[in-house]
Amino acid sequence: MAHNRGMASPMKIDLACGKKKEGARLGFDRVRLPGVDVVCDLDRGIPLADNCVDEAVCCWFYEHCQDVVKLTEEIHRVLKPGGRLVIKVPYYTHFQAFNDPTNKHFFAYDTFTYFTNDNDYNFYTPVRFEIVRRFLGCNAGFYPLRRLINFLANHWPRFYEEYLNKFLRASSMRIELRKIGEAGKAKRLT
Repeated sequence: MAHNRGMASPMKIDLACGKKKEGARLGFDRVRLPGVDVVCDLDRGIPLADNCVDEAVCCWFYEHCQDVVKLTEEIHRVLKPGGRLVIKVPYYTHFQAFNDPTNKHFFAYDTFTYFTNDNDYNFYTPVRFEIVRRFLGCNAGFYPLRRLINFLANHWPRFYEEYLNKFLRASSMRIELRKIGEAGKAKRLT
């Protein structure tokens, strides 16, 4: 059953919000917790109608989901054309990406280009996004070193990934995507 709870426009959702729902969003999680408005298993879909969401936030869940492509297709389905998706994930070289035994996926600077028109390997899914911005962040440790890592990683991301991230490690990545196209239900190419 699809939820459309008469929310005033714009509709904003927080996927896998846990106890830390961002702002006045409709919160989704598989566990009933304070702040969770809709209890559901996001690996089985998002119980909303096509093209009804203006903005989706998904913090610290992509690394735990069963299928990154399927989750991204489902979020694309519920977003309105031009809708915004904000994702926060652990950066793949950081030790905490591997510490958590429930993490199934790892993310690099160009991971989400597979959902854009600019990637030669974008044939795994028909859904398309435009990358609005990306930020590799170092959130802990000696402050001047954190600033250096953030500067290098975000001014020269490919050079950073190729040569520097083994020594100067970012801990997280924030990416903002904009939905391209009118597609509601994506037909997966398998």
